[in-house]
Amino acid sequence: MIFDQGCNHDRAADDMCSDAGYNFGYKNPTQRFTDIMSYDCPACKCNYNCGNDHCPTAARISNTEFLYNGFPIGDSKNNCARTINEIKSTIASYYDSSKPPTVSCSAIEENVDYVGNDIGSILSTAAEECCSICNNFVGCKAYSWSNHGGGTCWLKSGKGSTISKPGVRSAILVFSTCSSIEENVDYSGKLIGSELAPTAEGCCSICLNFNGCKAFVWTNSNGGTCWLKSEKGAATFASGMRSAILDSSICSPIEENVDYSGNDIGSALSTAAEGCCSICNKFSGCKAYAWSNFGGGTCWLKSGKGSTTSKSGVRSAVLGSSYCATMVNNVVYHGNDIGTSSSTSPEGCCLICRSTVGC
Repeated sequence: MIFDQGCNHDRAADDMCSDAGYNFGYKNPTQRFTDIMSYDCPACKCNYNCGNDHCPTAARISNTEFLYNGFPIGDSKNNCARTINEIKSTIASYYDSSKPPTVSCSAIEENVDYVGNDIGSILSTAAEECCSICNNFVGCKAYSWSNHGGGTCWLKSGKGSTISKPGVRSAILVFSTCSSIEENVDYSGKLIGSELAPTAEGCCSICLNFNGCKAFVWTNSNGGTCWLKSEKGAATFASGMRSAILDSSICSPIEENVDYSGNDIGSALSTAAEGCCSICNKFSGCKAYAWSNFGGGTCWLKSGKGSTTSKSGVRSAVLGSSYCATMVNNVVYHGNDIGTSSSTSPEGCCLICRSTVGC
């Protein structure tokens, strides 16, 4: 992965002693250590001293900010960190459109470490930044942050078990269950609570886990606040406000303590069963799901409902489109109107109709 971001081995290994670039690994000139991009110490060229057959590896790429046993891990001619920082915005734009989008992470657990399941680590000065880092790291579904090295996101394939550890801050990735955020819009719906969040994107998972919340409005009050609502209500212009609604109407009512057997096609972390609906809707071939508290909460995605079994704590549902006939595009049914209801997708109308008397 580091090679993909423009970095090379050390100059001696690549026989590029006089190259004008700075995208090289670093060997300590007196054979004390190497960085992770460099080969072992023996190298009688590029002004490296001949010496030890083996020396320790500093678990960092070459840079000019951090030290290893009191010595710098890079210099102006060997600085992979600079190379990566210069192209990170370009790399970030290489988005895999087949990957289900995510908008936020669960609320950060303070002084909690997720044990094991490590798949990588990336420097970050704040735990809040680990969410987007994890989202863009293949296979990452959770993280723990510590102040190691000035701040490090320890990326994980799952939450696993937890232990108490002072200063460590942890969270899991959750998939979007909200509509697209409306910029400069306020919702008039009934206020039922509020929680702090530095960005509007963080409000989605907060609303999802707040009993009765169906929509939110975010403002920069107190560094960022999610104003949680029982309904959207009327939308009005309000500069700086960012609003969205939960997008869960496209699934059937959740069946409590029921598991759908077989037909598994994938899985994704979600702290609540309600989050599985949007995940299933965006996962190719998914028509149903069963949720359990495995790994802090997991949606088991399925190609169909299949048979059912009783299982305590499991919560299951099917996509609403499974209840209606094939949708006819670009056609309006005239007359016989009995009511209207908001829905973020046409598929959501199926369940709304089924739950409305006379529809």
